[in-house]
Amino acid sequence: VFQRLKRHDYFKAVMHSFNGSAAQAAQMVSQGIYLGMGAAGLNPKATKLQQLIKAMPLSHLMLESDAPDQPMFDKHGERNLPQDLVRICQGIADIKGISYEAVATASNNNIKKLFKL
Repeated sequence: VFQRLKRHDYFKAVMHSFNGSAAQAAQMVSQGIYLGMGAAGLNPKATKLQQLIKAMPLSHLMLESDAPDQPMFDKHGERNLPQDLVRICQGIADIKGISYEAVATASNNNIKKLFKL
């Protein structure tokens, strides 16, 4: 996907449900692409993704629920709901060791900036 964006010089984008490497994330962030983070990063077994979350700048983070398709790791077989964003935000804040408010504010500001809201 990144190569296609590059070929068309189009970097106003969100990499939905990002689950790539730290190197890929850095490359995308350097081009101004936002990284969508959701329930997958909260799974205790997702250590690679959690390391990425710790390192990624808030300036390129977007929270996403991906409702109803990507449920929480502890709700297998259930639907994911938009209200799960509260838990996702808190989980990402915990992983990063910062406040819920810092994560929520950053994601909100990034959404406004990208989508010109």
